[in-house]
Amino acid sequence: MIINNFSLTEVTAHLSIAADITFQGKKTQNAYFKFEKADRALLAIDMSPFLAAVLLPCMKTGESITIEGSISEKLLKNTEKIMNLVSGWNIDLKPIKIHAETIIKDTYKPDGVGCFFTAGVDSFYTYLKHQSGKEKITHLILVHGFDIPLSNKSFFAQVKATVEEVAKKEKVKAVILETNIGEIVEQRLVWDFSHGGALGAVALLLRQGLKQVYIAGAVKDDQLFPYGTHPHLDKLWSTETLTIQSDGGEHDRIEKITEVISKSSLALKYLRVCAQNIKGKYNCSHCYKCLITMIYLTGADALKKAATFDNVLDPELVKKMYYDYRLKYNIQGEMALALLIKLNKYPKIQEAIVYSLEKSKKPKVAKRISGSIAQWDQRYNDRRLYRWVFKINNSEDRNMIFKFLLNKGLLK
Repeated sequence: MIINNFSLTEVTAHLSIAADITFQGKKTQNAYFKFEKADRALLAIDMSPFLAAVLLPCMKTGESITIEGSISEKLLKNTEKIMNLVSGWNIDLKPIKIHAETIIKDTYKPDGVGCFFTAGVDSFYTYLKHQSGKEKITHLILVHGFDIPLSNKSFFAQVKATVEEVAKKEKVKAVILETNIGEIVEQRLVWDFSHGGALGAVALLLRQGLKQVYIAGAVKDDQLFPYGTHPHLDKLWSTETLTIQSDGGEHDRIEKITEVISKSSLALKYLRVCAQNIKGKYNCSHCYKCLITMIYLTGADALKKAATFDNVLDPELVKKMYYDYRLKYNIQGEMALALLIKLNKYPKIQEAIVYSLEKSKKPKVAKRISGSIAQWDQRYNDRRLYRWVFKINNSEDRNMIFKFLLNKGLLK
């Protein structure tokens, strides 16, 4: 693969950093990161971000990387460690060769501290945790084109407004950007594994102004498994002047919610976990992610205080939840049940969780078939089916195809 034709362009209120990316035997694609002009002083102008974004996808396709431009010397050295690490994950990633036209040491003198912030459980936990420490977070980073597809502009506008309001209340800076790098890399390597390099790419772009960037982890340190964001991997995207760090591994999600989120009026006012955006709702309160979060909030006696969810948890919806037991780390249902049993509260919700757990252990034929299709789509089809379904739906109201596949467990 070749990365070349780097460009920096300014149009109206935005500036765009872009480069051409050409995978072997494929049409050249122009990858871009679009920022607000006000963030210009934060940006480091080189090819390092593009290398971070494509490294694991190229390991998947087995092609070497040639960079016609400059990259960080430390990042280049770290790529050997990255390749050694992920090669041992048994996800069909193999070491490749990397050649860069120019290799330089970073000499920036940044003083900001950033964290990726989607207003979700993990990012809110990381933000709140560090605001009580010595080195507070100064920048909240939100990316359009990662968990929210570029096509869903209306939902992103909602989330953007939320993050900007949080930043204003907390007197920190919101850094909002748009990129198509996710669409490009996910065609070669599923987002579960490619998103870590994409996040690293954004952090590398901001290293002229930020000395540290936190990536909020979703998994407790004693429950780790191969994944795109991982404490052993995230730090290796760092350079001479930028430290990238996974954060939050001391707690699992249930602990984050019951011990921190449920006690924060800020988090309870703005918390977002949903990516479905059914009928334009910020949190739909019906999907798996919404329901498991609502169960945890219920256990903490905080659901009625959570402004972004329905304030009543319907046991019938809990009964319809499905836990994928093919994933050995999917223990959230058991954890939710244990919490309510320990508290000796909400017996109807307990019964509903028990029902959904038993149902999930013996899925019906349609569920097994749809699960097999989902696995095939992820492993061998670069999730083209998944991305097609999202593309054909408009952002305000998911159509019947989407709802059918969602109910069958094909979409997560």
